[in-house]
Amino acid sequence: MLLAGNRGHGVENVDIDQTGQRRRRKTALSCLLVLIALWGCWGAHSYVDLEIARGAGSGFCSEPALAIDQSSPFRVRLSTSAAVVAPRGKLKIRVENLGREHVAYGLAYRLARFRKGVWINLPTGPFFAPRKTLASGRAGECQVIHIGPDAQPGRYRIVKRISPMEIHERRARNVRAFFRVR
Repeated sequence: MLLAGNRGHGVENVDIDQTGQRRRRKTALSCLLVLIALWGCWGAHSYVDLEIARGAGSGFCSEPALAIDQSSPFRVRLSTSAAVVAPRGKLKIRVENLGREHVAYGLAYRLARFRKGVWINLPTGPFFAPRKTLASGRAGECQVIHIGPDAQPGRYRIVKRISPMEIHERRARNVRAFFRVR
């Protein structure tokens, strides 16, 4: 009798374990579907789309050696290829390390539009890429931002988070670049 009771209990545990696994699978699948739906929404309605400029050429993305500011260990700027961009146009941005320390940054950025005296954040897609490192006196690879056809004329700001390699986020700073959409 005791043996039968144990068997029944064991069968119930197996059923509970299988039910738990099914629930976890359903939850994971639901989360994945929500992420795919959100990603689709960002892509369809966002102001920008992003790509990395490949290959060295002449011009903005050729990664020249930069003059180092010897007085400053941490001096970084965010440069743009143009001051004015049309809707459906492309804007190239890159991080430039002018300080003495190596820096780290990611592809992620924030985009905002200046309207009625305040900066209004705009949607940017999810960024899935490892952090980049940049040696002293170097420019990073270009990111190409495709301005959407629905971008309104006005002033825009791009913000990236940059941190020194030796220190964690403690000394991280935001660097900004500005441009206009005509």
